[in-house]
Amino acid sequence: MHRSSLLLAGEGQEQWCCCVEIYLHIQCLCMQTLLPRIVQLWEDLQVPLVHRSRFYLAFKGRETFYYEAEHRRLIHQQTQVQSPCSVFKSS
Repeated sequence: MHRSSLLLAGEGQEQWCCCVEIYLHIQCLCMQTLLPRIVQLWEDLQVPLVHRSRFYLAFKGRETFYYEAEHRRLIHQQTQVQSPCSVFKSS
């Protein structure tokens, strides 16, 4: 291998490591903002402790997708509780 190709390979590895670090940092920031919101929604919606503990144990340290999905689910559930379907409203 030429020296220039070794340098390029090293630079690519450094860039890859930098991208991984940025990705992990973003995930950490998302976790720091989403988890308190999720916990507050769990309390507001009186989600059973069994669901809370299973969710946390199953998805801790995983990608933020699961936390984002849980947050969206809880927001949807909260809107359903606050404004029930018009079918159930009295005329």
